[in-house]
Amino acid sequence: MNITLWNPLKEKSIAERIDEFLNEDFLPARLFSEMTPFSNGNWKPSVDIYEDKKHIILKVDAPGISPDRIDIKVDGKVLTISGEREFEKEKDGKDYHIIESHYGKFSRSFRLPDYADLENIKANYKKGVLRIEVKKKKGESAKTIKVSTEK
Repeated sequence: MNITLWNPLKEKSIAERIDEFLNEDFLPARLFSEMTPFSNGNWKPSVDIYEDKKHIILKVDAPGISPDRIDIKVDGKVLTISGEREFEKEKDGKDYHIIESHYGKFSRSFRLPDYADLENIKANYKKGVLRIEVKKKKGESAKTIKVSTEK
């Protein structure tokens, strides 16, 4: 599992540029609101996002995916989780009649809030669940807005 911070000074290879172009959503990330997912790939693993007092937590359902086939990148305020679940056909001559599991590449991206500390991100894979913890910057948190009613 790799966590990579984007380096604007690093030159991208032609293969990276082509892959980026072919996987582009054609809608820039800035059009999406905070924490709104957008994805590209063959399938989308389920993701739960919640917060506690110190962290923003993303839980990604990723059973059957080897942790070394998962990449996590941060580009600006956008956190992208990508990887691949490979289909391994059994070698004992069985023919499948139904395959309901998802296989292939996936990519999920989420815009993080301004109070996310991008230098303090941890990832752990346990029992088929990828857990990403993004530490909150001290003294900053989400604002609560009270809804008033008119009489």
